[in-house]
Amino acid sequence: MKTVLTIFCLLLGAVRGFSQAGYDTVKVYFPINIIVPDRAATEAMDKALSLIGQKNCLIYGYADYLGNEPSNLDLAIGRANNVRKYLLEHGVLPGQILICEGIGQVNRNVVQSREGFPEDRRVDIFIKRGGAENKGHTITFKPAPDTGKKKMQVSEITRKGVLVPVKTIPKKDPPPDTVKPVVAAEKKVPKRVAPPRPAVQRPASAINFDNLSKLKANDVLRVENIHFLPTKHIITEESEPILRALLQTMLDFPDLAIRIEGHVCCIRGAGDALDTDTYELKLSENRAKHIYLYLITNGIDGTRIEYAGFGKSRPIVAEEKTEEDAQRNRRVEIRVLRN
Repeated sequence: MKTVLTIFCLLLGAVRGFSQAGYDTVKVYFPINIIVPDRAATEAMDKALSLIGQKNCLIYGYADYLGNEPSNLDLAIGRANNVRKYLLEHGVLPGQILICEGIGQVNRNVVQSREGFPEDRRVDIFIKRGGAENKGHTITFKPAPDTGKKKMQVSEITRKGVLVPVKTIPKKDPPPDTVKPVVAAEKKVPKRVAPPRPAVQRPASAINFDNLSKLKANDVLRVENIHFLPTKHIITEESEPILRALLQTMLDFPDLAIRIEGHVCCIRGAGDALDTDTYELKLSENRAKHIYLYLITNGIDGTRIEYAGFGKSRPIVAEEKTEEDAQRNRRVEIRVLRN
């Protein structure tokens, strides 16, 4: 009885914080600079196996602040992959592991020491409650305006603020009967002259989004340097000037209407990733929504903005083999609806 009670207490501690979110969670800890599971890590994975059964799961690897970020990313990826390998070797089917990703270094505002931060040398296994079917996370989106035979132009902004046309990999459009609006149907708004508005301070280093005013309906501007906290929908502090620059452009061009489109990387199939802020498989949608809400709360009319999340259904790189590949797929795009 004492042994059963001990196991119960350990599992209860492992799933703290997620009982309301529909996930059980097991944390697998690793020694410093080690990616191979030791005895304690193996015991934790065995507990995870007892919880998984026929259910789906998600695997995220982390490292603490010791070392440098590239090596810590390798540690996180190696730990996540070894946990995945162990689960597969002990009966978990490949299709049950929806995500396996190394997040990398966890940056904490703590006094650093040679011992590091053991809590961050780990892999989290999120186990979805219920059956193996992953329901309730279908991504729907609004059809693009009819542009006849003309192909849309996809562009991206470089770090120097230059607008560069880029190529995209071919993709199939969804069947017409599956297309639904994400936020609201597009409304035709008569051209109007905007009243004078106070300018938003735009740092000299920020990207200039005025190029959006030069694009046609359904053209896409790809922005790869809006960064978010790992597995979360909140932007990093370094990305805040970019949102301020986008806000200023929306203020300067009152006839411009856009849709914010989020994309993720490193998951199986065309689904979406886990948002560990909300514990929903809607990370790409929630990131797009975060930008949408920023613009709305700063005075932009809701009829001029929409948002959508496409998960990994529209990758730039079909199969990520490097962190650069992952970063190309992990992006935000701005689609012009009207100008």
